[in-house]
Amino acid sequence: LQSLFVALSNMIAYATAVLAGSYLVAKLAAPFQSKSDRPLAMKLILLSFTPFFLALAAHALIPRVRYLGLAALVYTVFLFGKGLQALFETPSPKVAGFTFISFFILLGIAWVINLLVSGLLIYSPQ
Repeated sequence: LQSLFVALSNMIAYATAVLAGSYLVAKLAAPFQSKSDRPLAMKLILLSFTPFFLALAAHALIPRVRYLGLAALVYTVFLFGKGLQALFETPSPKVAGFTFISFFILLGIAWVINLLVSGLLIYSPQ
């Protein structure tokens, strides 16, 4: 039952990162000479971060697949960087910086929400 709560908190954190992160990525686009479009940012986040958050949920349900998360993380960064060039028309010299900053913003949102939700779901008084 606890692993189900962990998977649920990961999914809630993922949804929050997509919603709040798309706003922040769209606002962050201008300094990187990219298009500032929130629906496009949401699409990019959904497409690129899904492998990582699914791997986190899989790890919560099946702890033996811990290396799947690392592989999914590398793939997520790759997809996000390629998506910045294709969807946001980010210039090549700016892609690495935009990817790095956006990636940590999105993971930060997901991490904080995951801590809050898991605290509510798992460690709440019974």
